[in-house]
Amino acid sequence: MATNAESALRRKSHRLIDDLRPFPGRFRLSLSIGAICAISTVISMMYHFPEAAIGCYLVIFLMRANAAENVVTGVGIIVAVSAVVVLLIGIINLTIDHPPAQIAAIVLASFIFLYLDSATKAGEQAGIVALVISFVLTLLGNIPLGEIATRAVLYAWAMVFVPMAVMAVYNLLFGIPPQKLLRQTIAERLELAADQLERPDTKNDLAFMDALGEGTAESDKRLMLTKLLHLVYGKAYEFLERGQAHSYRLLLAVSALPEDASAEIRAALARICRNLAEAVLARKDLPAFDTDAFEGDPTFTDVAFALDDLSHMAPWTTAHRLMIRLSRRTSSPTPSICNSR
Repeated sequence: MATNAESALRRKSHRLIDDLRPFPGRFRLSLSIGAICAISTVISMMYHFPEAAIGCYLVIFLMRANAAENVVTGVGIIVAVSAVVVLLIGIINLTIDHPPAQIAAIVLASFIFLYLDSATKAGEQAGIVALVISFVLTLLGNIPLGEIATRAVLYAWAMVFVPMAVMAVYNLLFGIPPQKLLRQTIAERLELAADQLERPDTKNDLAFMDALGEGTAESDKRLMLTKLLHLVYGKAYEFLERGQAHSYRLLLAVSALPEDASAEIRAALARICRNLAEAVLARKDLPAFDTDAFEGDPTFTDVAFALDDLSHMAPWTTAHRLMIRLSRRTSSPTPSICNSR
């Protein structure tokens, strides 16, 4: 029992240390959140908007590394809260003289919008709408006059508008675009795969396991925003789409390798992964990769094919790949592939 408790404590301490360890972009994101909160607070103080702290909480809660996501989120929340203002005026007119009705409205609105928060893709936007409605309705007991109640609604709108507008503008000017984050993700996966190939004994490395566990949902979201906003297109977009898919496929293939696999081949594949990672970050042409060099050991087939698909211009089907390999064996000339992005 004591041994199990010590192991659990050791795992938790390692997890805590790993969570606190700096990673690329953490300092910049922290600095951005602080700057947006400071600007929002200054504007609120200048115009005497109440509850500036709630606006800062919204920034801390919603801010992401992805600049495009932050802009879309900020604009979406401003539009949603602007529509809620109209709804609130109707609710106030119905409940301003009936405190029990105000409590019922708070409960009903909170239930509906928090349910949408947890059960639909509306997400945090629905939760913020519930916050605004509840905040305004709790003030009605202290401001029975209709005109003052209307001013309270406008203040609630400003309480959300100011930080969200600042967040959107700041990310437009200084944020990290999603295409850059996608490149960093692809390079990070290649580095993790290289580390795992060089040190197979660290099978349960936290960074590697986290990269496997997070899947491709976040990368797919960044790809969608990149395509929706036309940030990159053509071959550049094809490279990002291919790279995020095949880099995750590479992690899966590396995780399935037995620990007793050839150390020499592992080291060679690790060097290739690091070369690919450097090329991705430097936005250079990807170095060519030949699967024939790794045909001697079928253990590495999946890893080799994942690197092959990642390094080429477009993902090849199995039939096309077999045709290329057959043409190489028969020494027939094959067209060179430009690894452009």
